[in-house]
Amino acid sequence: MSLIESVMTAELFGASYFKAENNEEYVSVFLGQQVQDEKAENAKGINIMKMQADASVYQSLSFKTYPVLVDITFRLKKAGGGKLGQVATKIVAKNAPVSKTA
Repeated sequence: MSLIESVMTAELFGASYFKAENNEEYVSVFLGQQVQDEKAENAKGINIMKMQADASVYQSLSFKTYPVLVDITFRLKKAGGGKLGQVATKIVAKNAPVSKTA
């Protein structure tokens, strides 16, 4: 386990995988959360966010339906310009039902 690693709960809406010609693998997972305060967040409905993930995370996803409520283990890493990035290292389903969205 990395020294800077944490777990959060979110709705997982899907994931994408790309393997470049140099065999580097790129994975993104798409997470969502219900907008709590439309005025403060300048949004309505569900905020969709993208997070990098390890290739093993993509391979492990086998949910029958999406979205699904999950626990996401992620590590922090240095991103471009000295900013902080997050990379999902593990995703497991929670036992709670997910609200249906229109």
